[in-house]
Amino acid sequence: WRIKFSDELFEGKKEINLIIPEDRGWIEEPLNVWRALQFGFLQPPVQFVQLSLNGGPEMIYTEIEQWSKELLEKQGRSGDVNIYGADGGTSYFQQWDDVFADSSYWKKYEESATSPQDSFEEVELLRELSQYNVHLQQGYREQIETLFDTELLTKWYALSLLAGSRHVRDHNLRFFFDTSKGKLEPIPWDIGLYAPHTLLALPGNPFLNELFRVPSLKFDAYQFLWKYINDDERVQQDLDYAQHLRSLVERAAYRDSVKLPSSRTVKKQMDDAIGKVRANIEFLKEELSLAEILIHQRIPSRGQQESGLLATIEGTVRGISPVRFAGFYGSDDLIEAVERGDVQLLRDDGDGMWDDGDTAVLLALGEKTDKEGRREIQTTDELLSLLAPGDPVIGEGEVVKAAPHTRYTFFLVRIRGDAALTDADFPLNLRMRNAVTGKKADVLNEIIIDDRTFEHLPLAYASREVFLRRYPQFFPTESGGIGLAGSHRFAEHIIIPSSVTRVEILPGTRMRMGSGVSLLSYAPVIIQGSEGNPVYVEPLTEHPWGSFVVANAREKSEVQWAEFNGGGQMFLNDMFASGMLAFHNSPVTVRDSIFRNSHGDDALNIKYVPVDLVRLHFENSYADALDIDAAPSGVLEDSTFIISDKGLDSNGDGVDLSWSEIDVRNLRIEGFGDKCISVGEHSSLRIRDVELTGCHYGIAVKDASVVDVEGAIFMENDVAVGAYIKKPIFGPSTVTVRHSHFEGNREQQESQNGSTITLEK
Repeated sequence: WRIKFSDELFEGKKEINLIIPEDRGWIEEPLNVWRALQFGFLQPPVQFVQLSLNGGPEMIYTEIEQWSKELLEKQGRSGDVNIYGADGGTSYFQQWDDVFADSSYWKKYEESATSPQDSFEEVELLRELSQYNVHLQQGYREQIETLFDTELLTKWYALSLLAGSRHVRDHNLRFFFDTSKGKLEPIPWDIGLYAPHTLLALPGNPFLNELFRVPSLKFDAYQFLWKYINDDERVQQDLDYAQHLRSLVERAAYRDSVKLPSSRTVKKQMDDAIGKVRANIEFLKEELSLAEILIHQRIPSRGQQESGLLATIEGTVRGISPVRFAGFYGSDDLIEAVERGDVQLLRDDGDGMWDDGDTAVLLALGEKTDKEGRREIQTTDELLSLLAPGDPVIGEGEVVKAAPHTRYTFFLVRIRGDAALTDADFPLNLRMRNAVTGKKADVLNEIIIDDRTFEHLPLAYASREVFLRRYPQFFPTESGGIGLAGSHRFAEHIIIPSSVTRVEILPGTRMRMGSGVSLLSYAPVIIQGSEGNPVYVEPLTEHPWGSFVVANAREKSEVQWAEFNGGGQMFLNDMFASGMLAFHNSPVTVRDSIFRNSHGDDALNIKYVPVDLVRLHFENSYADALDIDAAPSGVLEDSTFIISDKGLDSNGDGVDLSWSEIDVRNLRIEGFGDKCISVGEHSSLRIRDVELTGCHYGIAVKDASVVDVEGAIFMENDVAVGAYIKKPIFGPSTVTVRHSHFEGNREQQESQNGSTITLEK
């Protein structure tokens, strides 16, 4: 019912609406009207009344005063305002008009007398501020603060969340523009109580959706809400007022003989309403306690470190509440650098790169220390350290399908001085807090990403021209190849791309490699030394260089008459090479070459290709001299393996084979601290005419390997022949030794774990 009093006001009212109370949830809307009044909103007076028509029975109604100038003035507001609302449904095609699609769908309940025209520019501006992603435009928040009381906007959102309601749709919107203040003010309207629903859901209309995409505004709303629901006195006032409303309407409702629902239904609905008040408050406590984050700590590339980047911190938030990056713990050196102002924390401007557009987050030293004794470094700007979740993935029916994944990036940088972080400083001990509750955020996972690993990867697929500009020591050859001749010093890694067809290193070339410097080639390499003019690869300094590696080259490489001295191993482009010279998945022939003073796990390492190794000399390797992995076929012959430096603490093998099936002929191996020949991981070997002297094991056969030996000489070894299981995933091994000579060995044979050794004369 709507009753108009045309001649004179009724109790100061021009119009009233009488609505059956169950349509407004009995006590639900009156409770939220009371809450809205507590929050400072304009609300039409609401009360329960009993109506009797023509002497009939008394009927219970909810009375809501209709919008009017008189209503505003009674509440101390100016009556000379525009009051806007949705105009219902005007089209055959839809129930409710989309008021954010066109300002013509709005209507006025009251008109301002000061406006020269009955115009709608205020809702047109409201509609413009509601466009998707308009909040990203510069000055959006400032425009909002000019046109609205932002505290009321946050309370409007909080009110709907307390009610579990998203009933702030187009048809339930009311605004008035107060010309005395020049501000547009929302009027919460028709807000019932609903079962709890996740705060991940969007607020409910385009204006609120866009408004609370501004992280600081949503943070304000959540902070207000958290304080409210944890104020026991305020919560009790809500519950008491709900019970008060129930006492006003319940008895009259039971006596209403013409009401639609039964008295039992009325009681249940009121019980449910009280339950929803409690349930929403408890649910909001749970939801706001969720502040989830995934953390990446990135170790900068060497080039970035030289520019001053110490660490990159990426946080992906996906919970309800925002996360506050509260700070981290630092070593004494870092603490001193922060105190001097040499180190800053920068918040990325959104482009993912450290540049002039980033904003400094002020740091201060705290008093706490972590378990490692590192002192706390605090962030002091609440908003710049805020990591707020964005929109979730919304499906059909506005159902939340997936949590948001919103990434923020911070850079820890050196702006002057020599401050640096070492590998031992990672991972940094970061302090991530729930920005709403102040408690620790839920760190779902925290990982390290080392940007040094792939910093040279683009060189692996660069053009030949790019390579030649970077490494002018090389020269172009026919058919897309490159060459190297003469004597050269290399102070940085050499990465030869797969775009190069062939690398030729000419006789007499001398490559002097800096400390830790490696050559990694994705193209086949031909080292063309000669007996009188070999190729040398040797250290430039007193420290070991890295490795000379050919990886994944399809065509065959060749090494002849070359000497490799003083190298180690390599980790480059996420590839580990244990050999001073290494061929990984790259076919090769190596002949007439020398390997001295290797400092890594292997002097020469061959992986995943047949072997063709002839007339090689290995001397004074730190660990293994030759390591062959997964060679399907091939031959190793006419080679020597010697530890001539008796002071060298070598505990390696002369030859170490795994997953291989090759022939071994005419070798001399002497002085290795572990095994002269080690055969393992399901290998199969034929060994002929070898001399094995002064090792712990002459031959050790392990892990389901099968070895046939003939014409061997075993001298002065601790154990001449051993067979056993090293890795439990394999079975026993078998070794047969025929026509061989044993002299001065402590033990002639040693078999374990079911492995067998057969000695035949």
